[in-house]
Amino acid sequence: MPKNLYTKPLIVAVVLFILGMSMLVGSLWLEVETGDTGYFGIATIGFMIGLSGIITWIVYGKVNRQFRKTLAMPLLEYELSAQATKDVIEKNVKELWSTNTASLALIVFFCVLFGIFGFVFAEDWGLFAMICLGLAIFMTLAFWIITTARVNKLRHGSHRVILSERGVYVLGQYHSWGLKGSWISDLHYTPADQFGDGELRITYSVVTTAGPKDETVIILVPMEQDPKIPEIVEALKPYQRLLRKK
Repeated sequence: MPKNLYTKPLIVAVVLFILGMSMLVGSLWLEVETGDTGYFGIATIGFMIGLSGIITWIVYGKVNRQFRKTLAMPLLEYELSAQATKDVIEKNVKELWSTNTASLALIVFFCVLFGIFGFVFAEDWGLFAMICLGLAIFMTLAFWIITTARVNKLRHGSHRVILSERGVYVLGQYHSWGLKGSWISDLHYTPADQFGDGELRITYSVVTTAGPKDETVIILVPMEQDPKIPEIVEALKPYQRLLRKK
């Protein structure tokens, strides 16, 4: 198991930083050499790209540290059977499509709403409506591509499950609620019985620029691991409030 689960985003962060700083320094040099202030826009874009690289590095660096803590101090660790893996994949895929479709529906609704009532504040209502329509189509394609990519990743995920106080590694993906600005908003466990494995459903929220975003992860718990769940639920209680001081 690699200690850094997310290496590609770190590589992207470095590329963004180098690209952004190159644009910034290059445009400032050209401005001095030519005396043309038109390079200010390129410098601003370069600064924003470089800043994006720094933020990406910080965020994924913190996620990798949380992942290493999960590996070092697991509350629960086991391998899912082939059938259990198949079941948990289908449950998580269904939950993912449901969550993303609801988010997309809200975005498309407001695009349509602004498109219809744009005549109130837009000088060219026809153009404004076309922009809203284009935005709705773009967001639909983006959501479909992103969700399909995540579903494919889930279907090729690991059988290994590692749960800690700060997050869970399941189906090859790591979900963390131990970072600042994140918390567990819902936790429900259905005990295992003679008909099948137990089901631990964790919904956690992450603060974004558009407001809190909810993610739900479903974990199947074999019957032999079932006695550990009450202790685990107790250990997760400190992460079930909105404002946490670390």
